[in-house]
Amino acid sequence: MKNTASTYWDNMIEMVSLNRGTSIAVSDFFKTGSFKKLKLTNPANGKSKKLPVHIIRDDVERLFDGKAVVSLASMESLGVKPGDPVVAQVEIGGGMFGWEGI
Repeated sequence: MKNTASTYWDNMIEMVSLNRGTSIAVSDFFKTGSFKKLKLTNPANGKSKKLPVHIIRDDVERLFDGKAVVSLASMESLGVKPGDPVVAQVEIGGGMFGWEGI
């Protein structure tokens, strides 16, 4: 019970989680350096929101490589329905770089 006690509450926080490898790959690809927030947009309804990024530190099995784990609260605030695409953007300086299909 202790192992899963925080699972419900973690889903109530609006955030995006990336493992260390994925965050480094995004940073290297877009030449952003470290980043603390992602802007998620639901193209189906036009809603968007800037969310803090949480780094998954103990992904030893690398289950989350190339994936973003988005909390239930984040998806509800964007009005995402099953099957809706979500676009993520890393904001740096004055410009934006993004990727789709997270």
